[in-house]
Amino acid sequence: MKEAPSPRWSAVVDEACRLADLHRWPVTLEQLAWQLERRGFLPPGRKYRQALSRELVPARAAEALYVADGRHPFGRRAPSWTSPVHATRWLAESYRRDITEGQERTVYLAIDSAPLVEVIDYWVGGWGVVVFHVRGNPTLGWVEALVADVGARERPAVLLSVGDLTPHREAAEASLLRRADCFEGYERLAVTPMQAKTWGLPAIRLKRKDPTTAAYQARHGPGVDSYPVAAIDPRVLHDLVLEAVRRHIDLTVMQAVIDRQEAERAELRQALERAMPSKGSLPVVP
Repeated sequence: MKEAPSPRWSAVVDEACRLADLHRWPVTLEQLAWQLERRGFLPPGRKYRQALSRELVPARAAEALYVADGRHPFGRRAPSWTSPVHATRWLAESYRRDITEGQERTVYLAIDSAPLVEVIDYWVGGWGVVVFHVRGNPTLGWVEALVADVGARERPAVLLSVGDLTPHREAAEASLLRRADCFEGYERLAVTPMQAKTWGLPAIRLKRKDPTTAAYQARHGPGVDSYPVAAIDPRVLHDLVLEAVRRHIDLTVMQAVIDRQEAERAELRQALERAMPSKGSLPVVP
């Protein structure tokens, strides 16, 4: 089989930067790779998707491109202040109410890709959705912590799922639902067999000798392979996730909580300024 010609990497990098700029949110390296492949800038194959990471290093270093990778290589710096006055003002701006007050249920969103957690949390984390990474079969301690977290919120919970469509992923989700028997509802948002067919997602061939393959194809049909969630157009995935989350939360109730929070912040800020007047101010904490 003749090998595809090497890509023109300068054009690939330019197109990657253009694609990243199309969105108002971060994208993962894997999402970029699949989009480039579908547009003909990157030849098919794992080795080209892996090489893309190396070729994008200069653009990322020059801050011409941001790629979500789910890591914070230099850690998170603890806040510090120049005076007690600044600290109290920071406290006023940091005041927050529980954004999920008054909601009928808590929404949990399980993602099987750590970089994609950062992207989806950017979309819906501000709505109080619990976005978390889960891959393979979690330990007993992890499952117990999840059950405890659901119980501590004292309201029914639903579990949504975003991840690759593979035999092992399906088995892991079934195991999680069986062991963490604490959700009143479950929905796989992506990838589903119908999405893979409708959107023409690229298939990753299954190993026919894998014992999970037969049962998987018995459920979905002969010839069904595995399909990566990163190959879904980020805009399509964004709309899919937001539409699903909106079915479970009341945005009117949430806005009332936000309005109350802002009013109480103003009260706290005024009280602190009366108690400790000083020149200068801190930037408002989002």
